[in-house]
Amino acid sequence: MSSKLLAGLLLVIVLAAASYFLIRELQRPSPTPSPRPKPTFQPPPSPTSHPSPSPSFPTKTPTPTPGPQPSEEISPIYVLFVLHFDPPGTRAGECLSLNGYEYTNNYMRSRDELAWLLDFAKRTGVRMTALFNGFYPQLAIRRNELDLLARLIQEGHEIGTHAHSIYYDEAGDRWCSVNDPEMWFKDAKACVDQVVSLVGGENRVMCAMFRRGMYENEDDLMKKYGYDIGLGNRPEIALNFLGHIVWNPWRAKCSNDYSRALEEDPSVPFVSIDHRSQIGSTSAHGGVDSRSDTLKKMFLMAFVEWKVHEIMGDSKVWCWGVVHHPNYGEIYNDHIEDFFGWLNKHFIGVKTPKGNTVAAYATAFQVAEAFYRWEKEHPGKSSFSYVEGQPYPYLCKYSRDKLIDATYLGELNLGEGIYAFKFSSGRGIFILAWYNGEGEVTVDLAAAGVMSGQVVVTTPTGESSTTDASNVVLSELPVFIEKG
Repeated sequence: MSSKLLAGLLLVIVLAAASYFLIRELQRPSPTPSPRPKPTFQPPPSPTSHPSPSPSFPTKTPTPTPGPQPSEEISPIYVLFVLHFDPPGTRAGECLSLNGYEYTNNYMRSRDELAWLLDFAKRTGVRMTALFNGFYPQLAIRRNELDLLARLIQEGHEIGTHAHSIYYDEAGDRWCSVNDPEMWFKDAKACVDQVVSLVGGENRVMCAMFRRGMYENEDDLMKKYGYDIGLGNRPEIALNFLGHIVWNPWRAKCSNDYSRALEEDPSVPFVSIDHRSQIGSTSAHGGVDSRSDTLKKMFLMAFVEWKVHEIMGDSKVWCWGVVHHPNYGEIYNDHIEDFFGWLNKHFIGVKTPKGNTVAAYATAFQVAEAFYRWEKEHPGKSSFSYVEGQPYPYLCKYSRDKLIDATYLGELNLGEGIYAFKFSSGRGIFILAWYNGEGEVTVDLAAAGVMSGQVVVTTPTGESSTTDASNVVLSELPVFIEKG
């Protein structure tokens, strides 16, 4: 990427900013965006389709105004590894004894996996936010097996609450299905609070199993039961609208309007943090592909957006996460090892030429605290907001479109400080590459056996130039390279 092309990118951004603000003013009076032409695209590949229609966006994409140079301090991409300790499946109206076969086996399988996860995290530096349904703390206390829960706190992880649609029947010592969120909150919280009182920590994080898009009571219940962090509380909604998770913490609107479930509402008393579904699976939550190589592609999509904002001087808080269910046992551990090993190799703790850290492991508490600080320092500034039908809410729509249906093939070694990743798509092979250093470097892709002849080099926002594969200029701005 030449300095001229980078300068051209910044000029395009400045010119687009004026039209962006005009569009915002035109949209403001109406509760829904004005109709406009919408180009369609295919959603991420998965074994089964998602429940909502394929997302589409108006042609015009909002573009942030370039910030001061050099960049303001920007947060790392905070990487969360979320654990959901799910109960056995309970049919409507069914009750299962806490001491019965289903709960006992679920507990032991989850406990053994937690032991492995704690050792894995200690070895790799990963930070975990473990959210428990009430049965697990109950059985851990009864069996006097608090050592693993104590390790979570002692080793820098976090304990919070996950509330499936069940309540505790004390008289029968059983958990029963119920369609009453108040009862989910109350009983799950009581059990998690009890174990936190014994091992330490704060029970600030909640993920409750509301019907998707039905969040009218969420803010009242979060406030009543003392939760200020909603983690994964808008499952797959961003995936259906945008093709990826939300990359910033934000105060999500609480209503029963599915189309506005990602809309920002500053009056909401808690912060929402999004993440992907079960690591390693292709069938969780209606067919979400979260295999390791897919996660690599999706993290790179977030990184490209983050990097462009860093160059432009945007100081928002950024985050990315994925969940694991210890009750599944060890079947996804190879994906866990592979993905987080890849993150450690390429992104965790890496510094940019501006001195910012690219990515860091964090708990939900740490992300929320970073957001609260940012919010205080930037009063009135939006962290994230999206209503179905609005323009794509991030800058790099070209990058998103390029990667969304691509297949991750691996990394390339093109020299010191050069990051390069290979993909295939319906149009052939392409490379995503950048130089993590000052100035520019020239790469000979032909000599490296990657590509030959004329190639097209395209920025994350879609500005292209043509050059020879033997003379590709890279800078810190990521670019896509493919045969001309």
